[in-house]
Amino acid sequence: MTLQHLLVPVDFSEGTPATLTFALELAGKFSARLTLFHVVELALMPAGDFYLAGDMAAMTGAFTQNLIEAARQQMKALAATIPAGVPVDTSIKVGIPWHCIVQQATDFPIDLVVMSTHGRSGLKHLWMGSVAERVVQHAPCPVLVVRPLSGVNPPSTGNQNQSKTS
Repeated sequence: MTLQHLLVPVDFSEGTPATLTFALELAGKFSARLTLFHVVELALMPAGDFYLAGDMAAMTGAFTQNLIEAARQQMKALAATIPAGVPVDTSIKVGIPWHCIVQQATDFPIDLVVMSTHGRSGLKHLWMGSVAERVVQHAPCPVLVVRPLSGVNPPSTGNQNQSKTS
């Protein structure tokens, strides 16, 4: 198996560092390129009065532009943490997260999507859905889902055969 291009969707949440650690380890082992990808969700604001609809559209557009600019800054900072020698590019889209991720994986020769999950269950999962679940269902390539676990160290690039004593 060869991995040449990894798509790493990021939402800048607490799961992003662990996901990036997994992606970097894979990129190092396979000399793969990383694409850090963020989706700004469309801001849907109720228009209320018909007379305010035009004003709301302008406000929503300005709000979305502010979100895009904030994402650019966060993405620039995140890309700066990638070690030299690992090819990386960034992309930001506006839309429905799972759909944009699947579209990105379809439009480019992506070999693997490496993404985090929030691990919601029950009513929260029913209400909010799962971006990761939908990406797994619809992506044209394999998807590695990384769940943030407290107290668990992400994989290291060191010797995996070290013995541990308790």
